[in-house]
Amino acid sequence: MSENALLKLESQQMRDERGKLMNAKNVLQKRVDELSLSLDDKKHYISDTDAKLLKTSADLEKKVAELKQCLEQKKQISDNAEKQKNELKAKEDQQKRLEEEKKKIEATLEEFKKLCTRTDISELLKKLCSEKSVKVAL
Repeated sequence: MSENALLKLESQQMRDERGKLMNAKNVLQKRVDELSLSLDDKKHYISDTDAKLLKTSADLEKKVAELKQCLEQKKQISDNAEKQKNELKAKEDQQKRLEEEKKKIEATLEEFKKLCTRTDISELLKKLCSEKSVKVAL
């Protein structure tokens, strides 16, 4: 073969190789474009997810703060209830003491009335008893 024929053959092979390379380049460029779009979509999804996460985190922090406030209020209410129970117990004890004192005074009064109604006691004592009875009755 002549040198010219060899050069033509080599030139044809180079053109074929160049065509194949161009096709491969186009295929790869399309694939890169597809992957770029997919990457952009994923970045957008991640960005949206991050925004949702930040919002959810802020909402959660707000709820935690509200929960702490509720717990503090519950503790205050519980403390107030305990104080009121103690005060009620003290008032009940005071009422019992006053009722016992009232019973003692009534018993003393009854005993005094019995003494006043005896026939062997002087007239002065009877007068005093009747005045006291009137005052107690009032």
